[in-house]
Amino acid sequence: MSKSKFVGVGAAFLLAFVLLLAYGNSAYAGSPTGSISGTITKDSGGTPVQDAVIFVTDFTTGTVVGNATSSAIGVYSVGSLDAGTYRVQVNEGATASPSF
Repeated sequence: MSKSKFVGVGAAFLLAFVLLLAYGNSAYAGSPTGSISGTITKDSGGTPVQDAVIFVTDFTTGTVVGNATSSAIGVYSVGSLDAGTYRVQVNEGATASPSF
């Protein structure tokens, strides 16, 4: 390996190390969060359901922790969820609360 290739590889490792230090610790600064997303369809043909109300409930406590309404193409997303187990309830139409 020539010296110039070695310097390039060394610089790449140094950059990776600096980025790991800079951003690696920020991942642990708060609780990690995630999201649940998907597409609501009426049938196996994939006909989207617009304005379906989606409720995400903490499986352990039964508390509703997020909700969303599906778009014109049936897409929804509920974010800022802590790590855990959730139940997703879909109600077609403008239902005010989940029914399990």
